[in-house]
Amino acid sequence: MVWLRLVLLAGCLGAVAVSAMTAPWEARLVQGNRSWTMDLGQHPVWQPPPVPVYVAFRQHFVRSDDFPPPNGEWSIRSSYDPVEVSLSAVAYCWPVAFICGILYLAVRGQQRDVVLHCALHVAAGLSVAVAACVLTWCVIGGWGPSAVGCFGVMGVVGGIATGLTTFRQKNAEQGFAPDAEGM
Repeated sequence: MVWLRLVLLAGCLGAVAVSAMTAPWEARLVQGNRSWTMDLGQHPVWQPPPVPVYVAFRQHFVRSDDFPPPNGEWSIRSSYDPVEVSLSAVAYCWPVAFICGILYLAVRGQQRDVVLHCALHVAAGLSVAVAACVLTWCVIGGWGPSAVGCFGVMGVVGGIATGLTTFRQKNAEQGFAPDAEGM
């Protein structure tokens, strides 16, 4: 089972790396309580794109009647959304955890592994969270799914909690004490 743990670890680390390397960046020109946002594409978190100058914003928002003048009081900032990067990392880890969890069920025999057991439950928890998020969106409506981060956290935490609970219950039923490798 060690090889499957390593596959899970490598897959999850790869998912986090891909998410961090493809962070969506945006630039925002702010004047008072108004702002104009321009997409800067995907760039690594550690290597932000150059901040565009006023002229680039003016060309991007050529049809904006109330765009601030070049000598006005405004500021330009570029940023990425850490929550969006985190959610994409979780979305990339989801199939990795699911596949490793299914492989764990297929090859485990009498062996039990708490990490792989919890990975399977986290994948199931995320599946339930996605369904609940979409259902909430359909009932409430709006421009997009609401509280995606909240549902994601509930899926991960719920998956870990149910994974640990069922792992301990099965060990107690079978009369096994958790060993150093299994727990």
